[in-house]
Amino acid sequence: MEVARTSSRFIAPLLTLAVLSLASHCSLAQQSDKPPAVTIETILKAWHDRQQAAKSFHIEWKERLRVRPGEMGKKGGTEDPPDSDEMITFDDLAFSWTADGEKFRIFQDYVVGGETLDRQKTESAFNGTLYKTLQHETEHYKITQGTFLDSLEHVNIGECPHFLPLAIDLRPFSPIFEVIEKRKDRLTVTQQRELINGRESLLVIEEHDGNGAYYSIWVDPERDFVVTRLLFTVRGSVGAQYDLNDFKQIEGIWVPMGWTVEFRNPDGSNSISQAATVTKAEVNQNVDEEIFQFEFPAGTLVFKGDDHYLAREGGELRKLLREEMQGGYSREELLNSEPGELFRKRGEPAQKRWLWVVTANAVLAVALLLMFLWRRRSLRNT
Repeated sequence: MEVARTSSRFIAPLLTLAVLSLASHCSLAQQSDKPPAVTIETILKAWHDRQQAAKSFHIEWKERLRVRPGEMGKKGGTEDPPDSDEMITFDDLAFSWTADGEKFRIFQDYVVGGETLDRQKTESAFNGTLYKTLQHETEHYKITQGTFLDSLEHVNIGECPHFLPLAIDLRPFSPIFEVIEKRKDRLTVTQQRELINGRESLLVIEEHDGNGAYYSIWVDPERDFVVTRLLFTVRGSVGAQYDLNDFKQIEGIWVPMGWTVEFRNPDGSNSISQAATVTKAEVNQNVDEEIFQFEFPAGTLVFKGDDHYLAREGGELRKLLREEMQGGYSREELLNSEPGELFRKRGEPAQKRWLWVVTANAVLAVALLLMFLWRRRSLRNT
């Protein structure tokens, strides 16, 4: 009996040690299978390094964009059948960028509703100082129009669904796009992982702003933390979803070769959806500086602030006066004259007629006054 008691005293501690050792071994095994924690500083540095590495790029792609008629103010509202959705085909889109002065050039050629009469061609360029846009004359738009800005203060290209996927991948900290730059202090890594487009991605959450809006960003840890999905949420409802896919490494930089975008109504239904396919991608190739400079074609109606101009050959802008814009003059007349010249010529006969009318009215008024005074005096004498 005493031997059994003595044995149990030694066996119990040994069993306890064995159980603790086994538990510790299992815990270490589980920890080794768990991916290491990622900090937001690591992700931001990877994004910054990729932006620094991409000194220039040129991307060309095509898009198909589907719009529900009710969302564009068309008749019929959002209850129209699916086959009534309006399809917009972007035959050519091109985006060129250089880090030297943050210059860029954008070209868009698209058809609305499959009708060639609704073809539209637009382009814009920023040369580091001036921003210009140009809408070419087509069968649908009978006049070429352009804008001229001294800054990009009111130009929000970074939020444009056509360019946001490229901006967040190649220029996340650009002072022009400001996709990540204005949010970097509100980002937190959740360590939550999810399969996005076949890639294990890590979730990064943005802290809510005052309006209850925030971004949810999924990144691929094995590909320099490129963004695979971007959700924009407002007051608990997903307003937009961007999915970037088919990444290709070009000059050591991961570039998305396609993406999809969905804009949703508060009830969760899609209002606008688009799909893009990249047809050409170049990174850190020689970029011709001339592409960031373009002159308005002669006859282009140019808007600059509250003023209106007509472009002449050689890039000269001829200011339009309000009286000239309302006077029914032809484009050729305005181009071949100076501000106010046509108005003054047309106004000379009218001014003479106006002078005669005023003079005649004044003489008549004086005559009536004299007659009134004479009759009044006659009545008093009577």
